Amino acid sequence: MDEREPILSVKCREPEGEVVRVVRPAPISLENLRHYYEKLKKFDVVFNDHVQNTPEGFASIFISWDEDGNITPNGLLWTVDDVGILYITDIRPGYSAQAHFSFWDRRIRGREDLIRGMIGYCFDRYDFHRIETRVALYATGIMGAVERIGFKKEGRARESVRFNGDWFDVNLYSILEGEV
Repeated sequence: MDEREPILSVKCREPEGEVVRVVRPAPISLENLRHYYEKLKKFDVVFNDHVQNTPEGFASIFISWDEDGNITPNGLLWTVDDVGILYITDIRPGYSAQAHFSFWDRRIRGREDLIRGMIGYCFDRYDFHRIETRVALYATGIMGAVERIGFKKEGRARESVRFNGDWFDVNLYSILEGEV
């Protein structure tokens, strides 16, 4: 697949009016990951004591190195025009993955159909049965968006993430194949 070839175009209702947003694959390269880290480093909700706010910490979400220094990709990444990225990690082929989305302007409202479309694409393309997401309780503004997208709350993992030295609960959400 040509990395510049759009995989999804969606009309989004944004404050400026209706905007067509285009999603394209982004190769997982150290250069790309460094570029996206520079945009994401100001978003404290992306990083915690498990995923350090460093270029290497962000890269560790997507790639791992073996003892010989060989790189193995662990995730998939897409760009949304110049406004953000969508990515999946913790991939279990034929079963599940973790979904993440970040927009540089911090806007999610009006882009729910875009995220829903990408989730549908991931179900179709990668044969997942479920896609999961986790929202730490310190990221209160994201919970409503996750539910508007169609994720169902499954429960809470108590004190499962450290953020700035304190332990926080995490709400667990999923969306199943056929629910998009």
